[in-house]
Amino acid sequence: TGALIGAAIETYLLEKVRLIHPNPGERNFHIFYEMLAAATEEEREDYFLGNYTINDFKMTSVSGTFDRRDGVSDSTLYDQLVVGKFDKGEDYYMRSTRKTEP
Repeated sequence: TGALIGAAIETYLLEKVRLIHPNPGERNFHIFYEMLAAATEEEREDYFLGNYTINDFKMTSVSGTFDRRDGVSDSTLYDQLVVGKFDKGEDYYMRSTRKTEP
């Protein structure tokens, strides 16, 4: 009959203002929190992170919120992340195999 029976729609709106000035309790650029929490020395060198922490960057420290609301560890999420890298003209993917603390 052409009648709609059901639907699920998800819309993601990325507001520039909320990226630059997150509300208290919000975090943006989650990958940076994860990388700064768990990157190895080699990864820190590869990505020029040195000994920086989330407090050293305006975009990760401006809201004053450093922990996830759901209590999941940034280190755990980073260890599960599939990282795309570009090396010697070839794309390849690596999965972090470091063991995380329980």
